[in-house]
Amino acid sequence: MMNKIIVGSDKKSTVFIGSNFLWDIGFYIPTQHSNSRIAIVTDDIVAKIHLNTVISSLEKYGFSPVIFVMQHGKENKTPTMLSQIIKFFSINMITKSDLVIALGGGTVHDITGYASAIYNLGINFISIPTTFSCMINNSIGGSVYLNTPYRINQIGMVHFPVSVFIDIDTLSTTPTYQQNVISPQAVKYGFIFDKRVLSVQLSTSEPELLLNYITQLIRIKNNILFINSTIINPLILDFGTTIGEIIETHSNYKVSTDEAMAIGMAMMTRLSEQKQLTRSGTYQMLLERLKKINYQVQYELPYDYFMKMIMSDKKFDGDVLNIIILKEIQKPQIHKINRKEISNFFEDLFK
Repeated sequence: MMNKIIVGSDKKSTVFIGSNFLWDIGFYIPTQHSNSRIAIVTDDIVAKIHLNTVISSLEKYGFSPVIFVMQHGKENKTPTMLSQIIKFFSINMITKSDLVIALGGGTVHDITGYASAIYNLGINFISIPTTFSCMINNSIGGSVYLNTPYRINQIGMVHFPVSVFIDIDTLSTTPTYQQNVISPQAVKYGFIFDKRVLSVQLSTSEPELLLNYITQLIRIKNNILFINSTIINPLILDFGTTIGEIIETHSNYKVSTDEAMAIGMAMMTRLSEQKQLTRSGTYQMLLERLKKINYQVQYELPYDYFMKMIMSDKKFDGDVLNIIILKEIQKPQIHKINRKEISNFFEDLFK
């Protein structure tokens, strides 16, 4: 069984969701690249598990891929690593008609997509995500980011993968915390758009249910970004990320993206409920849901550091910061805060 979704509007990705097909991935390479050279970018952990399978399949279909293996970890999603990948493309004479494959999680997807976007004014890439968050978030929608010494995801652009290949069997080889398929990202989709996903209980041992669940989550993000974007502001997808990205940066990436998002959603909802912007009880519902999937929502974030970071947040429009809060479950809204009011608005987080 394999599901297929077209993601995007003017620019599009074709997303394939199936199981046990990584060994035959060469069969699915887009026909326009049947004579192309292929460069694979992956990390040292994923390479040990999946790289030989992908190489063998590509060689079976006549490709001779070249390989770039980066060190794993979000701290390596930097302009320095980007320049190494660009150098690798150049040395191996990758041209505009060739193809790049991102094999790994969100870090690999983002930096590979970014390199593909700027090399030779843009070349095609496909994504093979191997973590749950990358399957339902990073690889969907075209946004790719790099970190700077100052902030996570501070540099970004849009470059759609031509195809995304999601083999759910790869989840069984990821670290335990990444196997939990009811992740904070899925919880976010439930609270901002479709609460039905919150009632799903499954694991990697239920392949058909898991496949359909991932498909449902991808459709939610596609609906928000593209299908219903005229009536739903895509900015609602930033629920939890304003505070979450500050936490990730402050922790020097020791706090995972999922953990930071869980904390960010909880802190923001606790604050908005205290200010009577959110229906009473919403914070407790969110807290219980996050704790049920073993995510804690505590983090010691220094006030001065928070204020310095929030004042340069990318969701500023002039002197107005747009933050996402919940009026109640399935009813997110953009709350606008004038720069002069930010200190007063957020001070209760630190009491």
